[in-house]
Amino acid sequence: MDGGIAYGSWPSPVTASAVSAASPRLEGARFAGDDLWWGESVPEEGGRTTVRRRRPDGVQEDLLPPPWNARSRVHEYGGGSWTASDDGTLYFVEKTDQRIWSLTPGDVPKPRTSADDGARYGGLSWQEGRLLAIREIHGATPVPRRDVVTVATEGHWSVVDMTVDTDFVAQPALSPGGHHLAWIAWNHPDMPWDRTELRVGRLEGGTVSEWTTVTSGETAALQPVWVDADDLLYADDPTGRWNIWRMRLDASLEHEDVAPADADTGGPLWVLGARWFAPLPDGRIVAIRTNGTDDVVVIDSSGQARSLGLEATANVVIEDVSGTRILVSGSGAASPPGIWLVDAQTGGAERIVGTEAPWGEEWMPRARAVTFGRAWLPSCRATGTTM
Repeated sequence: MDGGIAYGSWPSPVTASAVSAASPRLEGARFAGDDLWWGESVPEEGGRTTVRRRRPDGVQEDLLPPPWNARSRVHEYGGGSWTASDDGTLYFVEKTDQRIWSLTPGDVPKPRTSADDGARYGGLSWQEGRLLAIREIHGATPVPRRDVVTVATEGHWSVVDMTVDTDFVAQPALSPGGHHLAWIAWNHPDMPWDRTELRVGRLEGGTVSEWTTVTSGETAALQPVWVDADDLLYADDPTGRWNIWRMRLDASLEHEDVAPADADTGGPLWVLGARWFAPLPDGRIVAIRTNGTDDVVVIDSSGQARSLGLEATANVVIEDVSGTRILVSGSGAASPPGIWLVDAQTGGAERIVGTEAPWGEEWMPRARAVTFGRAWLPSCRATGTTM
């Protein structure tokens, strides 16, 4: 009670319908020619995930009509349920059958994988003119089989295994020219924020013929990204913080911490498709740095970082990059989830998806940063205090 009024009994604009409408689930964003595409849930349609686009004239429209629903169930949490090719074709995983389908805007969806293999697909990406995906097959064994595959985009259904030999795989990256594949692998019972391997393999006939683990296997490496055919960036945490590292694909395989920081560029790999950094054409890197809140920074060749000062400070992800233009998703302290179009050169940012909350900021709690020293922790245990 406060002043004789029971908590929760006063009129509030924060209704269930307002919350669902103000907080759509966003799933990925891409540059597609002159268009901007993104995945977004539709509360009034049972929460199905559609793919929308904004044309250069500012008009927004759905690309994926009902009842189609782009949702993956790989690793149960899904992620990466759609991608776009260079020619503007949409590839997506349909929730009801977990098959990959393609859609040319204005046409009808066409299946790209068989209905007979019982496979789930996710982590879709378009790289070097190929459609890559993570495939998950549930069978008689306790642990499902998962591998990186390429999927035919024309003609009859064709799925080519690229990797094998681990319980989990994620974030495949095809080198320019398509000669090497880098990917993240780990085995049960490890979790991907505790222990993974970054593997690099040589491709022959579309399949990895030989590979090597280029990290220790005792850290949680994430997100390999090729800068050129011999230059690989990735996130790793041997210091206790996820930072960006660089490795040259030569005899030495030396690793260099690109921009050491007491902050994380990386995060738990709950879903497929998340990215925390991306190289820019001029050699700089745009990255998320997390230390309580998320900050979008641009890192120059000397390792110096400049904050872009975005209002998005939570659950921020680098979705796509085109030149100096960046698509960033996330939410702010008093703003619902959205997608911003950011210019790395000027620092300008335009919210292209999402609106302001339908209630005033006075209804939103304000978090504050608090640091507890080690000496404080034993007293918590002694008094039974929980955190």
